[in-house]
Amino acid sequence: MDIKEFAEQWIEADKEAWRNGNFALLEKLEDRDAVFHPPLGMPDMVGYEAHKQQIISARQNYSDIENEWQYLTGEGNLMVIGYKSSFRGSKKPDSARNFSSDEIIVARVENGRIVEGWAKGQFTFPD
Repeated sequence: MDIKEFAEQWIEADKEAWRNGNFALLEKLEDRDAVFHPPLGMPDMVGYEAHKQQIISARQNYSDIENEWQYLTGEGNLMVIGYKSSFRGSKKPDSARNFSSDEIIVARVENGRIVEGWAKGQFTFPD
């Protein structure tokens, strides 16, 4: 499978995780020891399970989650994805905050799984 096909599968897997809480395909496409480097100096997420827990936490704590992915380019074992998200409101009244992000994600794939990913972008807190 070429990198574009892989990226498109990963995008669909991430959509399924965010929208329906189904992580089966995402687990097959991310190495269990993958390292994700988020933007803005946030701590690294180490391992597939950390990515899964980040999605679960957001789904539990925020409402009106909207995500948009776009395959931008790829070559060899590197793929580049455009990612936009917005979380409107909160399921917890004491932590109601709206935010959005606009990021570019670069991921390295080995043996049919993401092993490392980097995100660069901007978060906006309109509140």
